[in-house]
Amino acid sequence: MKFGYFSQLQMPKPWRENGEVLLYKEAMAQAVHAESVGFDCYWQTEHHFYPEIGHSSAPELFLAALAQRTSTIRLG
Repeated sequence: MKFGYFSQLQMPKPWRENGEVLLYKEAMAQAVHAESVGFDCYWQTEHHFYPEIGHSSAPELFLAALAQRTSTIRLG
């Protein structure tokens, strides 16, 4: 059986200081950890103009940075 990780970057209000920076750092750490425990793939959604869930407007940039930090997990 294969397992995948589906990520939707959410940041509910009230927003914390440096919230988006922390959100991306935490998401990166989660994805790297997912690979280390055997997940086969990682997916990230793309959203625009939603105040609390629209914090992933260019997932391909995040996935490119993630590709530098991982070696076996498939990205999408």
